[in-house]
Amino acid sequence: MKKFLYVQFAVILLTLACVFSTASADTVVDNSNKLDGEVFNVFNMDPTVSEQELESDLNISSHVQFDFTSSDEVTLKVSSKVYVGTYTLADEVLIVEFEDDGEAQMSIQFENFKQHERNESLYTAIVYDIENDSGEMQELMRDIPLGMLLGFYKVDKDMKINLNEEIFNVFHMNATVSSEELESELITSSSVQFNFTSSDEVILKTGNSEYEGTYTFEDEVLFVEFEDDDTSRMSIEFEDFNQHEVNESLYTAIVSNIENDSGEMPEFMQYITINSYLGFHNIDE
Repeated sequence: MKKFLYVQFAVILLTLACVFSTASADTVVDNSNKLDGEVFNVFNMDPTVSEQELESDLNISSHVQFDFTSSDEVTLKVSSKVYVGTYTLADEVLIVEFEDDGEAQMSIQFENFKQHERNESLYTAIVYDIENDSGEMQELMRDIPLGMLLGFYKVDKDMKINLNEEIFNVFHMNATVSSEELESELITSSSVQFNFTSSDEVILKTGNSEYEGTYTFEDEVLFVEFEDDDTSRMSIEFEDFNQHEVNESLYTAIVSNIENDSGEMPEFMQYITINSYLGFHNIDE
């Protein structure tokens, strides 16, 4: 009888151990997928923002942006700097890590990362820990100190951009341009200009030369192509082509690829290289 009771008691203990083990494993919830494909402008939460403002569409301007390009990859944009890294999100803890040539550059841990109860496009989090092995991110370090409550405002990526009949001066984005300057009317002069004459035709003006070509624009990717006698001469692909969050007449993009089958346009090729971070200033004709 005692032997039976011991066996039964052991079975109960084993069952309880399995239950607690399963419950413990279930407590770590990986929510990384919910950020996949989302873009957030990051800013210092203002405690004086009213509930009425929180319930409306917030007009957030920020030079710090996280673009979660997949379930574990993220791109950090700080002014004109772009950093590519990885991230995890579990139990309201968001950890982002950035490397340079395989060596750790910086990692940031955010705690209490959760959706705001008043605005589904707004998330908040507290900066819990920062490890910085690079001197390049001092600007970001000033903007994101430990203990700060941050807002992550979701950018509407479905906003349609119509380039038809628009003209842009193209220039290298300057990281030293202040928010005040960006909020004012920009005056740009550039030796490179794109004139989108229709829904698929574009004219490139560089110096005293003009080149006619075609373009496509889809999912923030602008692709322009110029031909000579039906022979491909040059094509340029721009990624992350977006309207600037501070100035509606300014767009930004990164040069992701260039193919040149012509010996012409050396000045243009020197001006725009792969990974260049460019500004497109919409001007009146």
